[in-house]
Amino acid sequence: GRSVAKLHERCDDAGPTVVVCRASRDFVFGGFAASPWNRKGVRFGSSKSFLFSLTHDMRVPCIAKHQGPYLKGEPHIIQFGNGDLTLAGNLDKCSSVLEQSYGIGFSRGEGRVFL
Repeated sequence: GRSVAKLHERCDDAGPTVVVCRASRDFVFGGFAASPWNRKGVRFGSSKSFLFSLTHDMRVPCIAKHQGPYLKGEPHIIQFGNGDLTLAGNLDKCSSVLEQSYGIGFSRGEGRVFL
């Protein structure tokens, strides 16, 4: 099946991972997790993680002023940053709000529709 729980089964403690998402046919995006995923509910990871948009051919790095950690895993959630990219449940409850921990200088609200 397709779910965050299945992602945890396959990726927890397995090393760095790339998560690729497709929203409708027009948007392909995701993130690189430099640290192994877990479902402990605590933030972890380093600034080597980043988000990306294949649609816009762009890498979205960690914001320099943000001191991390940059990832969070719970049994039914994986999250990049403080909500910059959140995948939940059966991947039907996903959201993105850039410029929390990852960003490229979007103005407030502009980052919500980028990925």
